[in-house]
Amino acid sequence: MILFSKGFAAPHRRAPAFQPFDRLSIRPDNGSRARRYPPAASVRWIIRLYDRNFALTFVSNLLFVTANTLLAHFARWVTFLDGDKRDIGWIMGVGAVSAVLLRAWIGGWIDRIGPRRTWAVGNCLFIVTTLGYLALDDLGPAIYLLRVVNVLATAIVFTSILVYMSHTVHPTRLVEAIGSMGAAGFMGMMIGPLTGGILLDGATRSYDDFVRLFGTVAGLAFLGLISLVLVRPVPPHPDAQQTAFFHYLQTVRRHWPGSILIISMTFGVCMAVPFGFLVEFIDAAGLEPIALGPLRINPMGTFFLIYASWGLFLRIILRRLPERIGRRRQVALGMVFMAAGMLCYPLVDHTRLLVLPALLCGTAHSLTFHTMTGLVMQSFPSELRGVGAALALMALDGGMVCGGPLLGQVAYYAGYSAMFTCIAAICSAAVVVFWITIPARKSADEQPTAELCPSTES
Repeated sequence: MILFSKGFAAPHRRAPAFQPFDRLSIRPDNGSRARRYPPAASVRWIIRLYDRNFALTFVSNLLFVTANTLLAHFARWVTFLDGDKRDIGWIMGVGAVSAVLLRAWIGGWIDRIGPRRTWAVGNCLFIVTTLGYLALDDLGPAIYLLRVVNVLATAIVFTSILVYMSHTVHPTRLVEAIGSMGAAGFMGMMIGPLTGGILLDGATRSYDDFVRLFGTVAGLAFLGLISLVLVRPVPPHPDAQQTAFFHYLQTVRRHWPGSILIISMTFGVCMAVPFGFLVEFIDAAGLEPIALGPLRINPMGTFFLIYASWGLFLRIILRRLPERIGRRRQVALGMVFMAAGMLCYPLVDHTRLLVLPALLCGTAHSLTFHTMTGLVMQSFPSELRGVGAALALMALDGGMVCGGPLLGQVAYYAGYSAMFTCIAAICSAAVVVFWITIPARKSADEQPTAELCPSTES
């Protein structure tokens, strides 16, 4: 990928490889805050999004997401160690708390030392902590510590990926790039839980079953680390020198993105279901595998196969939808689908009925995640994109922090139907607040005008 470099070299000279985009202030006609895009007249090179480096990044992300979604069966490990719904909620919540509290430093260090290096560090931590689960024999402090470091490693990796994309993609295609990279996430969701269901198939599970599970997770993460070595580095930004928490708060206050963070927190609450409580809900409902000829697909695999394949399909065909209807309207629409999906969970009394929440929640994920993340990140200048990505994911983890333990308590005392109804109510309230606070229309400053967008090639 050939990028813009500072000073815009003459046509016969090659631009320095992988320099962050030069930021030129351009004020839109409506008088809103200046956007920073290179003017079309200054463009010397065609901007490529889908190139060899993007493919390597995609493969590394796919392998890591597959490994991480295999841990959707982590609740069964807690149950194997004699835990219950409340234990699942508290262990998930404590892990998410760590990610929320430490993301401020994660973003600062990514900006300071570069996203590829922090991406590799996160991968290594993820491998070590995953294998560390196998040394446990009870629900003592060790499982909380390992979960904290494991979730922190995941936070480092995903934040680094977002920052890497923001530095290697033209600003006018950032949301599209995040959405396209998210296709790896949907593919990982199809592969991971289905594979985990095969590895943990059976009514009773032994220690050897979990050795295979965690060993597969660590192996996939290691392959992703090898792919990462081939990805070209992005130099750290020379202006990113402060990593103190007080400086982080000042930066966030200066570039506050608004009520989109409410949507991010609500989305985090919703993600506690497929990646935490779904497996226990399936076991409690007594759902049986579906027979497709000689194949038997377990309920967990069925859900994620539909959820991810449908989300991937929509992500591809609707990747330009924000340009047509506006990003804010797309976010609101996605959260409406999420609320409807949550209301469908209580109707599930057979594995085939999982198709209803899978389709609706898959639609919501496809429309919402990359769009809300792009809205948060583009409030920050290029040299502070690590802080912006950290804030976006901090809000999402904050939703899991609040949602995990509270949802566990609701499910324990009132049942899963009450839990899903509460989540749907939270989604509805978040959409109303977001709609009132930021009108969901395609405003003039939501997409760059044609004069500000150079020609691109995919």
